[in-house]
Amino acid sequence: RQPGTARYIVFTCGKPLAHVNASVCQGIGDRVRGIMEALRLAVHLRRVLLIDWEQPAPLETFLLPAGLPAGGDPSELSTASASTGNSSQRPPVIDWRNKPHYRVKDETDLAAYVTFPSKPFPRSDMPKELQEPGIRRRFGNATRVIAYSSNYQDLGRNWLPGPYLGKQQGSWQRLCVFNRLFQPSEAVAQGIADERRRLFGASDVPYVAVHWRVGGQPFEPRIWKYQTAQSEQVHSYAAALVCARMVAAAKGITAPTLIITDNLLIRNQIAAGWFRGVVGPESVAKHVTLSAASDHLATF
Repeated sequence: RQPGTARYIVFTCGKPLAHVNASVCQGIGDRVRGIMEALRLAVHLRRVLLIDWEQPAPLETFLLPAGLPAGGDPSELSTASASTGNSSQRPPVIDWRNKPHYRVKDETDLAAYVTFPSKPFPRSDMPKELQEPGIRRRFGNATRVIAYSSNYQDLGRNWLPGPYLGKQQGSWQRLCVFNRLFQPSEAVAQGIADERRRLFGASDVPYVAVHWRVGGQPFEPRIWKYQTAQSEQVHSYAAALVCARMVAAAKGITAPTLIITDNLLIRNQIAAGWFRGVVGPESVAKHVTLSAASDHLATF
C-alpha cells in the first residue's frame, strides 16, 4: 500500500524468557510499550511502522487500529489524545520534537547507539537472542537491528543490551498514545463490558483502580525483596487504598475501588469481602502466551 520508495521499521518480539525456559514473546504491557517506542523512532526517521505480533494469536484478535493518521505530518499527533472533539482542545501527548532514547538524528546516527549492522547478519558478537533462526529468517535483509528492553525486570540481567523504556513517558502520555494507536477488538470490548457490569453493576460506571504488584508469578521474578518486612507491604497497600479513595472523592466517584493485584492473599480477602468499598476481578494474573488457547481472550 506504500510507494516503492517507502522505508519501514518492524517491531517484533521473539526473545526467550529465560526464567521459564520458553521461547515466547514478552507480556502484553511490555510489547505495547515497545510498540510505542518504535512509533517514536519511526516518526523521527519518517518510516512506516509495521507490528509483528503473532503470539499467542494475531494482534487483531485483541486490538484493532484506532485511526492513527496513516500519512501526512506525524507532528499532528502532538495535540492528539484519547478524547474526541477538536484536536486543538486536546492535551499534548508527546513532544515529538524530542529525540527518542536512542539519541537519533538521522539514519547514520543509528549506528552510534546499541544497534547491530546486519551485513553479515547475525554477527558473532550479537547477543544470542538476536542469532535465533527465526530472527535471521525474518530480518536477514534489515539494515539495522535495535535491541531494547521494555521490562524493568530485565535491568541488570544482561539479556539484551540497549535502552530501558520503562519510564520513557508518563502513564498519562502512554494512555493517550495507546488510544490513538489501538482500540479493543469486539471480543475484548465485550469482555470488558461484561466484567464492568459484574464489578459495578453497569458497564459505564466511572471508577478508580489500583494496580498493586508484588511479583513472584511463575513467569516473572519477585518484585518485593524477601527481606522486605510484611508490614511495609501492608503499609504500601493501605496507602494506595487511601490515595484511591481521595481521588474518587475529588472526582465525585461513588463506585467501589477496583484492586488489580497479583497477591493471592489480598485477592482472596477481597473476594471474601474483608475490605469495604473494594472489588477485584475473578481472573488470575498469567502470561498471555503461556495461558491455554481457550483463555487467551480472557487473559488479555
